[in-house]
Amino acid sequence: MVSPSMSRVDLVAACRIVLAVLLTEACGYLSGSFIPYASASVGSLWAAASAIVVLSASATEAHTAAAKRVLGTLVGALVGWAYLQFFPETWFGTAACVFLTVVVSQYFAVPDNGRLGCVTVLVVLVVSSLHPGIPPFTNAALRFVEAAVGSGVALLVATLWSYKAQGK
Repeated sequence: MVSPSMSRVDLVAACRIVLAVLLTEACGYLSGSFIPYASASVGSLWAAASAIVVLSASATEAHTAAAKRVLGTLVGALVGWAYLQFFPETWFGTAACVFLTVVVSQYFAVPDNGRLGCVTVLVVLVVSSLHPGIPPFTNAALRFVEAAVGSGVALLVATLWSYKAQGK
């Protein structure tokens, strides 16, 4: 059995993530609270999740991750919006949207074949089913903006507080 070791604990990385989460949750909550039908709690969660996905030890790594995040999110948000223009959220529709997101991402050479786009399309569809009063375009646009805000905050934190992660 391997015993826990404090030498493997990177408190700086944890603090950077907490800072990014607090900043993005505040931004996401504020942006969602000014838009009718928007869910401020979903906005803060989605922005914070984006920051966590993007935040890396170096600013260069964070820029690469942010580009993937924003591009993948754009594809997923567009697919979700287009689907919801014509159909309600269903299991079959969700599967079709995920498939289409992967195919579109592959066609346009989106990094990681749209893995982050698939997550976005799922969030757009789930939010639509939980909050049917949100117009599809507003829902998709909010998810894109929240991901972009989270990515931007993560870039800011990585640029202002860059460090060499333990073990690298």
